Amino acid sequence: MNASEARDHLEMVDRILSRADEPCGLSPYPFLIWGVAGASMNVVVQLVYIQHATQWLLALFAPILILAIGLMIWWAIRLPAVDRHRGLIDRHVFSVFNLAWIVALVVQVGAERIFPTWAQAALYLLMYGFAMVSVGLIVRSRPVLIGGSVMLAAIVVANFAPGYTGYVLALGDLFGMAGAGIVLWLQRN
Repeated sequence: MNASEARDHLEMVDRILSRADEPCGLSPYPFLIWGVAGASMNVVVQLVYIQHATQWLLALFAPILILAIGLMIWWAIRLPAVDRHRGLIDRHVFSVFNLAWIVALVVQVGAERIFPTWAQAALYLLMYGFAMVSVGLIVRSRPVLIGGSVMLAAIVVANFAPGYTGYVLALGDLFGMAGAGIVLWLQRN
């Protein structure tokens, strides 16, 4: 092997290693969308059930969910159909979050009478927080790992703030999920 071929091989190995060390390219938009949507729903519940605001505020749940789902569909359509930089791990990460979002949506909407008011919101944070911690560890994403930990911590803190449970859970959504989205967005740009 001559010096020119050796340089070519070393450059190829360097490109492979630089790609292997790149973050998985997690999009910030799902974190922003669901972080703000979850926080909004928790604030609405806090205002109605604890602060005794009018019940009509609960009607905001449907537009919040429809808007969040619509934004997710718009985001998914804009994703490239085949991205050669997306690896197997990225596809699995996307599947984990989709599963958590579907289960959380079912719990939020479909199990209203089974779970008391705050248990429903806590399960929402628990599912997202656990998914974020798992994904953060798998793909070595500190913002996602820290965001998931913040969401899980918000559940514990909310337990000790009975008059402000909805606000604490909303802050967990904002700082945990939406905060991770903001950091991912800043890292990307």
